[in-house]
Amino acid sequence: MKFKTDDDAHSFDISPEGAGLEGIYDGDSTQKSSLEFTNTLPTSDGKFSKVPSGWIAQDGYMTTNPKQQGLGYMMSFAGATMAAQGGIEHVFVSSGSVGGGGQAVIAALGGAKYDLSVTMQDGKTEIFGGYAIPVASMLEKSAQGWKAKGWVLTDETL
Repeated sequence: MKFKTDDDAHSFDISPEGAGLEGIYDGDSTQKSSLEFTNTLPTSDGKFSKVPSGWIAQDGYMTTNPKQQGLGYMMSFAGATMAAQGGIEHVFVSSGSVGGGGQAVIAALGGAKYDLSVTMQDGKTEIFGGYAIPVASMLEKSAQGWKAKGWVLTDETL
């Protein structure tokens, strides 16, 4: 996905990278933003369990560099686009992945506190505290966010 400011002064190019997305601001590889997703969560017994069907989880923190430019909204839009293409309906962000302004971004994207219940292979249930963001809301609200910062989408291909 390629974004540019409506005055053509800045650009932000997002591409798939590993298990997530990487964004480059103004073509400067030292100014990177990233977002990663996973379909597993670590359980209390030191193993991993798959998240429920229709869900995906954020892995770690979203980073934006530089800050306060609307890049978080663009990364969220790209992530939500990928999730929607894969039939994902909700993004889970664990409490451990919320740092800095994370809760504010989650709320801005339509997310709310949520306890995700995962049934493991041995039949035990584990509860993960965090936040759930509906993908449809994430798409809508993130688009509003980057537009409000003066950005336009120039290439919807991801």
